[in-house]
Amino acid sequence: MDITHLLTAPGSVWSVGTPAAVMGFTPPSPTTHLRVAPDARLLAFEAISSAPRGWTQGIALCLPAVRRVRHAPIRRMDADPGAIHPQDRTSPVFDMGRGDGVVRVLFRPDPVSQHATLALRGQDWTAIPPILSGTWIADTPLARIEHWQPTGPAPIFILGGRAPRTTPLPAGHVACAHVFPPHPLRAGIDHHAPFQRWLAEFGQPRLWALKQQVLAALQAGRFQDIATDRHGMATIRVALRQHLFLTGAPPPLEWLRRYDRPLWRSCHPN
Repeated sequence: MDITHLLTAPGSVWSVGTPAAVMGFTPPSPTTHLRVAPDARLLAFEAISSAPRGWTQGIALCLPAVRRVRHAPIRRMDADPGAIHPQDRTSPVFDMGRGDGVVRVLFRPDPVSQHATLALRGQDWTAIPPILSGTWIADTPLARIEHWQPTGPAPIFILGGRAPRTTPLPAGHVACAHVFPPHPLRAGIDHHAPFQRWLAEFGQPRLWALKQQVLAALQAGRFQDIATDRHGMATIRVALRQHLFLTGAPPPLEWLRRYDRPLWRSCHPN
């Protein structure tokens, strides 16, 4: 898949990292740069949202899980060979000690912040003051974001815990980056078909086949009682909600009662 257009498509939201540390941005941005490995394994997915008629969708960049590592003190590195721009690869950076073996947080200080950053060596992440100016970096094996900001809190989110189980990742894999293209519920129906093509090519094959089975049954006016797992159930519910979105007609009651009671209550409040 050529994902170049996803990097610059207005309305797409990117995030790089894991729950241990993640940074995101919405392109285009003059202060943020993104690099994605051309051989990244992509997983397109859909899941249920908390809204009774909604769903979520995105594309995850996946790699085999690695052993988790402990947080470390902040340390200075003489060079950054992985920098996006060649002129930055010989500049000192600071490893800010946040990561889990997949993501690493780096900081390349501006000249005015060099002294304050040097003073952080050997300290913990919690010691970082909100006055540093420079480039914050979330680096993973498949994607890297570099974001420059003058001052302010670090643009890194520490989510903690484990990644949500709603994404049907391949066994033994983790996601190290995501892109969320414009959602048809917010951006318009024209954005639905393009994502379905990505889902057909880069989604879990069994879930795509299940979704086509449900859509064909709905179109033919047939009900099916389908035994499946949690990701399969989510796929069925997404198909029902998209049927309502695309046709304007609620799915048949027997489908709603069996698979999606929140959608049933939304369509039939009385």
